[in-house]
Amino acid sequence: MNDKVNKQQLYAIEFLGAEDEPLAYCNVEIFINGYSLSDLPLQADENGRWEFHPSLVEQEGEERLIKVIFWNDQYPKTEHSEVPEFTWVKGMRVARLRAYDVYEITPRTIPNEKGEPETYKRPYHIVEQGDTWEIIEKEAGVNRYALIWENGLDEATPLSSLVGQKIYFPKGTRAEQPKPHPTQETPTSNEANSKPQQTDSQEQNKEDKEADSLPKQPPKEGDKKVTKPAEKKKENNKVVQERSANNGKPVDRAPVEHKCFCHRDFTVDEMKNIILEMRIFSKNKQKGLFYEKNCPLSEKDKSFERLTEEINKAFRTWGINTCMRKIQFLAQCYHESAQFSTTLEFASGEYYNPPNSKVKTHPEAISHGHIKDGDGPRYKGRGIIQQTWRDTQIKYYKNVIKRIPNYFLGKKIDEENIERELFNRVPVYTEKVYGSKGVLKKEYGCDSAALIARDLFLSCDSAGWFWVNKTRNKKNLNYFSDLGIYGNGTLTWMVHGGGNTINIRLALYRHLRDKVFDYSNKCVNKIKPIKKEDVANESILKQKGYWSEVKNGEY
Repeated sequence: MNDKVNKQQLYAIEFLGAEDEPLAYCNVEIFINGYSLSDLPLQADENGRWEFHPSLVEQEGEERLIKVIFWNDQYPKTEHSEVPEFTWVKGMRVARLRAYDVYEITPRTIPNEKGEPETYKRPYHIVEQGDTWEIIEKEAGVNRYALIWENGLDEATPLSSLVGQKIYFPKGTRAEQPKPHPTQETPTSNEANSKPQQTDSQEQNKEDKEADSLPKQPPKEGDKKVTKPAEKKKENNKVVQERSANNGKPVDRAPVEHKCFCHRDFTVDEMKNIILEMRIFSKNKQKGLFYEKNCPLSEKDKSFERLTEEINKAFRTWGINTCMRKIQFLAQCYHESAQFSTTLEFASGEYYNPPNSKVKTHPEAISHGHIKDGDGPRYKGRGIIQQTWRDTQIKYYKNVIKRIPNYFLGKKIDEENIERELFNRVPVYTEKVYGSKGVLKKEYGCDSAALIARDLFLSCDSAGWFWVNKTRNKKNLNYFSDLGIYGNGTLTWMVHGGGNTINIRLALYRHLRDKVFDYSNKCVNKIKPIKKEDVANESILKQKGYWSEVKNGEY
């Protein structure tokens, strides 16, 4: 945060208990448009407040969805610690969030279906052939995501597969009486006569009133109160803000005009422009992706659409969520992948074989699990960051199956069976090595480790996994990315394993930062400028030789 910002200009979130007591030093996780602000939990101050610059939640022409999770010893972290996602009301200085109340209840399988005595009748919609979510949303008065959550559905489930089933409406969310469905039970007056929503101008008279209007956390499952999202409106291309009658959650809808790359996805055009601009800098006239002969990706994966999809997915998964982190990541991956021309190391990989009397091999080969002749080519560099070594690739595959159990071989594979099933040294795929003139030199048979180079999801995801799991003194590459120019040398040392390419990677970083991202002018979440003398004696940082020519105030 910029030290020049007056403390009176800062915004704050206050965290309160169920009795409105401040939750001093509580743990906090904050997500902006799905991106976490920190790898580790943040912490409120002694007054239960967390302060931040307004640009974090307000940016002209861009909607910023805020998700907050907070907890302490009195209110432990559970699935109920999450505040419903909201947007910030422009100009609001303080938001007060209250911890959840816990209710003792007797859960029922299906409300009002088995003659239980109840004080309300719960409405529902029976799905018919041809129904759309828009039809059900209009009838229920809530959006599809509230309905999906209430009914325990998966977003990927097609509505056509639910024909004949009941979609239950959440309690207390309907603002007006819809036209009844022929088989629908009649809602009570509490559900049908909720007050109409009030506009932002009616609600913003006092700071406390605004702050208290933000969402409370939901109670336990079975007695939760789901709020009615506000209607989306546009008037003359201006932002229109409204609050729901139930909890005052602000909704901000406006045309999106992106100015920086923090906490959002790249568009296909942006991804294409970034790479082609880097190619011009590198004097590379190629316009396509992954064009080298040794690249084993399928043709459908050699498109900017697919690369954009997988890069964005990796950024979201691995917390590479700010302009600076993306700049550092792309500079390294651009060089590692030979300017996004391949996902497979050009060399044969024989240098990574276990020691033998014929050729010089890598001194760390055995420590990385290369104990049999041929392990070098089998487990050489793959993916857009050239992930190398058998033990590293096994660790990555174990992470993949934790997240996506059936990803490999179309079946669930347990961790203890990874080596037997996927790293068994049985040749399944053929990888080719070409000479300088494109002449085929050698072919090698590889087991399923070869998929990192053949599958674009794995090629990009493995780079993100490496970025977070490769550490120095327990600090990962996101940490060093946030040090800007002073962390770049350490990143190169951690990615490349040495410093013989530091000059070109530093030049790529600077070009991306200044000419492509226009970081100093456009980024709204710039890192705090670092003084050289403040980090000169930091032993955690490597390769400091270039620091002598770093300009004061350079990011």
